[in-house]
Amino acid sequence: MKGKGLFISKIKSFLILSLAIIFLTQGCGGGGSSPSGVASASSSPGSAQAFIGLTDAPGDFLRYAVNVTAIKLHRVDGAVVDAIPPTGTTTVDFTQLTSMTEFLTAGTVGVGTYDKVTLTLDYSNADIEVYDTNNNVVQIPVANITDESGNPITSTIDLTVKLCFPLTVTVGGPVHLALDFNLGATNLVTFSGDTPSLVVSPYLEADMVPDVNKIQQFRGALQSVNVGGNSFVMILRPFMNAISNDASFGTVTVLVNSSTVYNIDGTNYTGSAGLTALNGEPAYTAVVAHGTFDANLNFTAIEVLAGSSVPGGTLDAAVGTVLSRSSNTLTLRGATLTRSTGVISFNPTITVTLASTTEVSEQFSSSNLTISNISVGQRIGVLGTYSSGTTTMDATNGYVRMYLTSILGLLNYPASASEQANGWLSMTLQRIDGITIVNATTPFNFAGTGTSSQYDASITDYSIKPAQGLDTSSLTTNGMPLRMIGFVNSFGSAPEDFDAQTIVNLSNARAFLNVGWGSNGQSEGSVFSATTSTSVTLSDSTMASVGYFHRVNRGGDITDFVTSDISPVVQADGLSTDRFVIYQGGTFTVYSTWTGFINALNSACTSGALIQHLYGWGTYSDSTTTFSASFLLMVIT
Repeated sequence: MKGKGLFISKIKSFLILSLAIIFLTQGCGGGGSSPSGVASASSSPGSAQAFIGLTDAPGDFLRYAVNVTAIKLHRVDGAVVDAIPPTGTTTVDFTQLTSMTEFLTAGTVGVGTYDKVTLTLDYSNADIEVYDTNNNVVQIPVANITDESGNPITSTIDLTVKLCFPLTVTVGGPVHLALDFNLGATNLVTFSGDTPSLVVSPYLEADMVPDVNKIQQFRGALQSVNVGGNSFVMILRPFMNAISNDASFGTVTVLVNSSTVYNIDGTNYTGSAGLTALNGEPAYTAVVAHGTFDANLNFTAIEVLAGSSVPGGTLDAAVGTVLSRSSNTLTLRGATLTRSTGVISFNPTITVTLASTTEVSEQFSSSNLTISNISVGQRIGVLGTYSSGTTTMDATNGYVRMYLTSILGLLNYPASASEQANGWLSMTLQRIDGITIVNATTPFNFAGTGTSSQYDASITDYSIKPAQGLDTSSLTTNGMPLRMIGFVNSFGSAPEDFDAQTIVNLSNARAFLNVGWGSNGQSEGSVFSATTSTSVTLSDSTMASVGYFHRVNRGGDITDFVTSDISPVVQADGLSTDRFVIYQGGTFTVYSTWTGFINALNSACTSGALIQHLYGWGTYSDSTTTFSASFLLMVIT
């Protein structure tokens, strides 16, 4: 069940209170004022552990690093509980979270019912990196970050989520909450010459149930190991907080089993051998655990990294995507560098030197691989020695871990005869690991990826080998948008080009609609080119002249209505859970039927109201350009 609700964005430095967006609600309305009381976790009788994580939907950013300074849980009795320590300010790069939820805290909170959550983001030292029109990596100046009204965002933003399904905390019963910051749907980059600017319309979604489609990660320091109990305890040190015995973010008990794989100081293990090796590590050794929650929120690790295998451990580390390979030299793009000293930086490119002595492994596998397995497009983590003042890293005596890589593109149907004979699919690539592909050689250089130059990877015919058991019978429409997660085939071995473990048909994916008509608003007749008793059609010409956002986002596949010259039809999807909301003058009014919603909107506009923004959740059809909504929010003056 999604935690669903409304939130308001407040830019503190200018004391401007403005609606940012609301997300899918069911039976929820009203804003509410800020509580006046503040309570610590110990101020209520009894407490329970709260797992609070951060995640993100795919977007076009190479890096989107801002500080998370606070997460506050609001109890219905008016008290506010700090979920992270006052000194817990943490830099988070949201681009690293598109396929993962990382937990920021596993602390304790007082029993009670919580109906709001506030996340505070600090943009004062934001490091946001994008490609310019020449495909160079550029940083967006903080002074060029604004909201939709043009107000600079140079300090903090509070995002307060009003939960329509309250979070109930009982003694001894852990709770889960993942906050999703949707970059692709609510951030827009524009250029004036070579100088980029960013318009932000912040969005959050709260998930009370762990997302089974995303990796769940805990990072921290090893506290103790219970070999007989098949478990270990780690002190949570989220994201890039220094590994230490500081338990202010909480501790978590991690269960393991015979299938858990380990990579400890570069050596692979499986099952009990791995737990025994972990038991031999010193206290406060760096540990990362990837795994899943059961129905009782017990966390079982699928994979455990420890010691020098953890970025930020004893070796320098770089995480990025392979742009090119020449012999034993790799070029990484969008590399986040973590020094063994704890210093973190972002490098547009890093050159990595490999050798036969370099240890290579693969995420969620205990197999010992070689450097030949690393090819162009693969997302990797490199552990080695970084040369200060340069852009080079020596991994000849280090480690490389191949991470699950995401690709996005359009299905070529039917595939070639040879691809069909092998059971492969064909795709026209649009992005690899979030990096937009411009042409056959930019920014990726696929030379050497194939058995000969004739078979080097082609962005217009990228061959995909589905994992055994994947059902591809429905993938029969040419141009169908697809997102795949897996590993790039070994260097020099294509075709096939990519081994897919997951295939998502984005045509049917949950879609987020974000359309604005400027802070002054537009008349109903200008916004809608047609209205019926069951639908409205948005005017493409009006969208083109005002506002910043005119898009629908499906798992990172963004359709811009203005660029594509589309006048989308918006309708209800007809489910009993449909909710439609009008926000006017600080008041949310919720309607459970389309008729009630559209009649109220017509009445308000007849009285002089103007339409400013439309947000929605539902599905979008490319063939009919129709958005079928289970939830809509219409913001009017």
